Amino acid sequence: MKKIWIFLAHPDDEFFIHSFIARTAKEGHRIYCAYTTDGGGYGADPLRRLQESRAALHEVGVSSESFFDLGVRLKIPDGMSYRHLNALYENCLVLMGDQGIDEVIVPAWEGGHVDHDAALSTTEAGCLRVSFESSSCFRTDSPQSSALWPPPKAGGIFGR
Repeated sequence: MKKIWIFLAHPDDEFFIHSFIARTAKEGHRIYCAYTTDGGGYGADPLRRLQESRAALHEVGVSSESFFDLGVRLKIPDGMSYRHLNALYENCLVLMGDQGIDEVIVPAWEGGHVDHDAALSTTEAGCLRVSFESSSCFRTDSPQSSALWPPPKAGGIFGR
């Protein structure tokens, strides 16, 4: 059984990799999911968005003990993650160190949405620190996500 971490910027971002989450959980792997902002942009209710995401993930086998609302806990508003990079990095280290990791899934680099790019950057830095090896990005079953760890085999890297 693998331990697979999914770091996402906002509650509901799991929509883009829902089939991957469902398939992986069904195969018996442990899925951990962390959100790096509160998801309250554009007047959305952060707690309601989290409840909806938690319910959707629970339906496909992600346990409530594997769900981490970093954005709410650290008070990181939607659109403001760039102001909290150190806190995100430190918390990624703690989570990955406490639970262990076999694979990490994060949003792909967009160069346009600060929260998605911050989730990628802080998580990648955490992977480098926790595993003491370099990590590379490669696409999994969705162009909206990148797997950071373990590094791809030779020839498995896709351009951005």
